[in-house]
Amino acid sequence: MRQEDFLGSWMLRRCYEIHDGVVKDANRLGEGANGCIHYLPDGRVAVLIQYGGCPSLSAAPAVASDAEVAAAARRFYAYAGPFTIAGDRIVHHLDTCSNPNDVGANYVRTVVFEDGRLILGTPPETREGVVVELKLDWEPVAPRGPTRQ
Repeated sequence: MRQEDFLGSWMLRRCYEIHDGVVKDANRLGEGANGCIHYLPDGRVAVLIQYGGCPSLSAAPAVASDAEVAAAARRFYAYAGPFTIAGDRIVHHLDTCSNPNDVGANYVRTVVFEDGRLILGTPPETREGVVVELKLDWEPVAPRGPTRQ
């Protein structure tokens, strides 16, 4: 894998969870979830995800109630920072995040290029005896050139 394989903007197609090799939760972020991931030539990545079912605000965030803004914020996730390629994985090094506890974290992702799409996954982990993986399936905003696998 090369940095060039990732460059550009990708839109979230779907997010799903796999348990012991079988899709368990085909719509992990809820109906209507959307998002984008941008890989830049300077080696940075930015990710924005809005979960499905995000409530609308009755007014602009500055004047909406704290409860409304908090409910919407719980359905939104964003982060940015440099990225590196490590073998068959990509690592997002967070220098900003909507969850302040994750600033400084490294998100390691498995990578599959399939039919022009980019599928990122969490490394498999065992939870209560079940091997679980989360997959995010991204499609390019614009057609990709011949550098795509």
